[in-house]
Amino acid sequence: MSVEGTGTCKVCGSKSWFYEDYKQLLSENHCLSEDCGFFIVECEKESTDDEHCIVSGNWSGSDYRDPEEVREFIEEHELEDELDEEPCLVLTQDEIISRIIDDCKRNGIKCTTIEEYISNRE
Repeated sequence: MSVEGTGTCKVCGSKSWFYEDYKQLLSENHCLSEDCGFFIVECEKESTDDEHCIVSGNWSGSDYRDPEEVREFIEEHELEDELDEEPCLVLTQDEIISRIIDDCKRNGIKCTTIEEYISNRE
C-alpha cells in the first residue's frame, strides 16, 4: 500500500508532491516549482529488493532538478492539475537562495553563496 499527495516544499514553500510506500520503506518529496526543484528521497530500511527501495541498502539523499527536469517529472507523474492552484507561499529570489544555502549547511556542504552551491553541483 502506498500514500501520495501534495504538500509544501521545505526549501521554497511552493507546492510539492510526496509519495510513501507500504510500511514507509520509501519516502519521497518533490518540489513542483521550476524555480526550485528540490527533492528528497529516503529509503528507511535496508533492502536488496529494488521493488521496495530505489537502491539496495539504506539510502537517503536530496538534490535540485533544473527547470526542464521539473517539467519532465510533472509530466511523467501527471501532476499538471496540481499546478493550477495558487502556491501556498511565494518567496523572493533572495529568500530561496538563503533557504538553499541553509539546506547545504544542514547537509554538511560548504556553501555560503549561490555560486558555491552551483560549483558544488558540478
